[in-house]
Amino acid sequence: MSGAAARAEMGRLAARGGWSRSRGERFLAHDAARPSFAALHAMPRWPVLDADGRETAGMVALLIAGQSALSRTIEGAKLRGYADLVGADVLERVMTFAEGGRDPLPAIDRMGVDAQRLLVAAEADEEAAGRLGAAEILLREADAWPSI
Repeated sequence: MSGAAARAEMGRLAARGGWSRSRGERFLAHDAARPSFAALHAMPRWPVLDADGRETAGMVALLIAGQSALSRTIEGAKLRGYADLVGADVLERVMTFAEGGRDPLPAIDRMGVDAQRLLVAAEADEEAAGRLGAAEILLREADAWPSI
């Protein structure tokens, strides 16, 4: 991720947390809290991605939740379908992910819809948000984090 993209992501995180985005906004709002870098770094970043990036994170979270079924899948066409959605490197990491779940594997043609449901649920449900957090970690480790 470039420096400009990282700054833009941090700005979106600050705005999501209710903090001023720019120095000028902070100067005008004398009582506005200034976030620490540690506070921004601890915030999940998937909510500030664009729609495609959030959907990718949601699909990876669904695959992590169905990791035990995915690791037993031997159908090449099915595996290629998942790889087309999230990338071959990411799919390989999901298949070897140590903390994967035992949910049923979602159908390839329903992944987008199911990912959107998970994203909506994550706004209010800590478990769903935790699944997206695991997907965020995996995507960052795979150097596949969607740029904003």
